[in-house]
Amino acid sequence: MTEYPAISVVMPAYNAGQYIAKSIDSILSQDFRDFELIIVDDCSMDNTTDIVLSYKDSRIKLIKTDCNTGSAKLPREIAVEQACAPYICWIDSDDTVDPDYLSSLLDRKIKTGANIVCSCMFAECGSGQKYTLPDKNFDYGMIISGRDALIMTLDFPWRINLNGWLCDKWLWTAISTFKSMSINHMDADDFSAREILFNAEKVAFCTAAYHYRLHPEAITKKISPKKFESVITDRLVLEYLEQNYPPAVRFIKKSLCKRMIALMRIYVVNSGSLKLSDRLKSKKLLNQYFSKISFSEIWSAAIPLKLKILLSLPFSLSLAIVKSVN
Repeated sequence: MTEYPAISVVMPAYNAGQYIAKSIDSILSQDFRDFELIIVDDCSMDNTTDIVLSYKDSRIKLIKTDCNTGSAKLPREIAVEQACAPYICWIDSDDTVDPDYLSSLLDRKIKTGANIVCSCMFAECGSGQKYTLPDKNFDYGMIISGRDALIMTLDFPWRINLNGWLCDKWLWTAISTFKSMSINHMDADDFSAREILFNAEKVAFCTAAYHYRLHPEAITKKISPKKFESVITDRLVLEYLEQNYPPAVRFIKKSLCKRMIALMRIYVVNSGSLKLSDRLKSKKLLNQYFSKISFSEIWSAAIPLKLKILLSLPFSLSLAIVKSVN
């Protein structure tokens, strides 16, 4: 390895003891060796730190936060800040990659001159594959602007995968919300990813395989007040695009409206399993962001008429209707 590695792999980790060894092993098994792996343990309460320390590979660097930050965003950006390489690869602590992953991304980046190279994500549960992102008909040979790539993440479901991308470090650290403490809710990194894409001149793609683990223990799958914070991301993206890229606003309006309805359904189905304080907190958050959706946003969104009507009602009535049909 050279004095400074070519790629810094960054990995936030919180209570990842059950899976992180497989993730680390997949990275250490790369046919490309010139990398460092920076793991930021966000005050795990399990054996995550012990597992990381059991590896004696000098390329692994462990950083521990002083207190739990509440999302993956800040730990990931702490790792990016400490990275020595010019290129950043973002891999989660419960996911794995194929042995040619880093070499394939870097080869594509060198050949295209792209700021970001996105891979193919295989979403898997147990031994079964649920879906791929992008889908099998996607043109991996295309090179597009960051703004066009951004639009591919605004509808639901996303058309491209951002987990495991290879990105210029300077581009990542130049975004306005880098290490912002005010934007640190669940899925806040989805907002940061869009901001990075917006500022990328060129985005390329390759078929390198990223294996995304779907499992019920994932914090994003648990029913808790954190689950409902994704409404914050959609609102931030909408406000960002209104200021910076108005042509893309219509795409996020649809996502914002559909996500609100989806989360209301999740709330009414699962509220009984929440303790009272969490139930009240979740309902308050939904009410707050339901009220932020304007009539113009509702009626200009590409959603069915029945959803437009549902979102135009008072929150309590809309929630009651959702409850009655679930």
